[in-house]
Amino acid sequence: MNITSTGDEYLIRRGKPQDLMAYLMACQKSAYKTYSGPSRDLFAEIHYFHPTIMAYWMSLAQNNGSKHWWVAELHAPQKQIVGGIGLRIGDDHSQGYGFYVTPERQSQGIGRSLWLARQEFIRGPLLFEVYSQAVGTIAQHLKHGARLTGNQRLIHWESWPQGVSLNALEFIAS
Repeated sequence: MNITSTGDEYLIRRGKPQDLMAYLMACQKSAYKTYSGPSRDLFAEIHYFHPTIMAYWMSLAQNNGSKHWWVAELHAPQKQIVGGIGLRIGDDHSQGYGFYVTPERQSQGIGRSLWLARQEFIRGPLLFEVYSQAVGTIAQHLKHGARLTGNQRLIHWESWPQGVSLNALEFIAS
């Protein structure tokens, strides 16, 4: 899918193994731009790229029968991964994950293009999580029709200090 936005051409395509680090760098830059939690340092490179979480990232960045992963690749002025989105298909629902666009490329249609690329593969309801402290991200999802399911869970990355966890809220896309 080729799409033109504000004069820059970008491509929404399936992610490849060699895209993983560029994708994660884009995610880390944008992930919690509007995060209002106890410490922004929880998403610093030391945590985001910590060896204990890299296996998790690699397990998500796959394309096979039950997992799908797309990246947004900017072509001008140089090739650069500026976002991505993922999907895991379960027996009775789909699980969305890894939906990010770098801050300098937000509000240019890239996120919408990623969302639409994923839409045709969704089976059953689409569920996804957002940290409760990511108020801007939550506002965007609510604005576009997502609803809270009432389910939530505490998440603790192994590289975070002992006793620090964040609350992830589950949403369902309408």
